[in-house]
Amino acid sequence: MAKEQLVQQIDEPFDIKGKDQAELIRDLQVHQIELEMQNEELQQANEELLLEIAERKLVEDTLRANEEEYRIHFENVSDVIFLYDREFRILSISPSVERVLGYKPGEFIGKSFPELNILPSEYLEKAFSDGMRVFAGEVVLSSIYEVIAKDGTRKYGEFSNAPILREGQVVAAVSVARDITGRKLAESHLKEQIAELQRWHEVTLDREGRVLDLKREVNELLARAGEPPRYPSAESQNKKEE
Repeated sequence: MAKEQLVQQIDEPFDIKGKDQAELIRDLQVHQIELEMQNEELQQANEELLLEIAERKLVEDTLRANEEEYRIHFENVSDVIFLYDREFRILSISPSVERVLGYKPGEFIGKSFPELNILPSEYLEKAFSDGMRVFAGEVVLSSIYEVIAKDGTRKYGEFSNAPILREGQVVAAVSVARDITGRKLAESHLKEQIAELQRWHEVTLDREGRVLDLKREVNELLARAGEPPRYPSAESQNKKEE
């Protein structure tokens, strides 16, 4: 029973006109019991209301604490975290973007990928392709894009994208981007070193082959002159090849 109904019933007048003493006593007893029941129901309603208020406050405090914790992580994360909509407009972005690319977060908010001019054309097409997959419900991990910083330097980022759902529908996408420029430069330097070693290996093998051929020619000339070979190792090599 609602609190207002209980109060209304308690305030109703008790009619004693035209009743004898026994009937009046009985009615008073019944009315007293009803008042006690209503009082108990009112107290229970008050307790339930207080419990509901306490639970709601606990939920609000928990949400507030979670929001504060999320804000602290969002503002201090080393990776760049951003949200974008179906038009590929940036909805929010972490402050770490200034450290990585030199842009303030406000320079990104509300702008689309093409308007930002931070992706070369070939990577812009890939970003759109990945984004369409995300809005179709996929999670796209570890896509690597080249990104242009505010000072014009080129950097490499590893992007992981996931859909944000509301009532079963994809309403936005969240992306976590990590600066892997150092790793990409190290990989490129390693590839160059390996290629250089391969070239030297090929040159060395070719040089050894030419030297062996010269030794064989010398041995052949000495043999024609009736003299023993000067390079027995070349003769051994000839037998192995035969």
